[in-house]
Amino acid sequence: MSTQKRHVAAGGEHGTEPPVDNAALAEPIKQFDVPDGEYPPPPEHLREAYRKHAIVGLQAGDFIDHVDIRVSDLERSRSFYTAALKPLGWAADSPETDPAGGDEVGFGRGDGHRFAIHTPTSEPGQDSVTTGAHIAFVADGPEAVQQFHAAALANGGRDIGAPGRRTVYNPGYYGAFVLDPDGNNIEAVWHDTT
Repeated sequence: MSTQKRHVAAGGEHGTEPPVDNAALAEPIKQFDVPDGEYPPPPEHLREAYRKHAIVGLQAGDFIDHVDIRVSDLERSRSFYTAALKPLGWAADSPETDPAGGDEVGFGRGDGHRFAIHTPTSEPGQDSVTTGAHIAFVADGPEAVQQFHAAALANGGRDIGAPGRRTVYNPGYYGAFVLDPDGNNIEAVWHDTT
């Protein structure tokens, strides 16, 4: 199995609850080996905090009202997200014009649009394609994670983490990671609380 170097800030990309080793957070960017096709784990010094403070049983709407991204090709991304999110209970609405004048396709689970894809416009903050974002969608079980992964790959996604347990995050973490057509890290995750 080949590996590649991935750069991750010493503090990781997610906040944690105290106590956190502030000296470790001040360290420069670290490198670690990650097998090709795998999403990197959190930095070693933060792993216990991830396990202790894992949030289980909450929906994104409990903290985040909605997420919008800008895409390079609306139809290609619409096909990808429609197929990938269907096993997770998400459905696409008809395309419409967003307030900034771009084209938009919203996705939801019967509770309005919680996620949407848009074409870029000339408006500040909406004028470029979103790349490098990490968006995790909640799955109802491991089968839904597997179906998400298969559908995403069949519709233009690229594998960066096959379905499976990720105990490095917490003991019940089961997820899969793919890159969407614009290079965003899209995840399906199920938290086994048994």
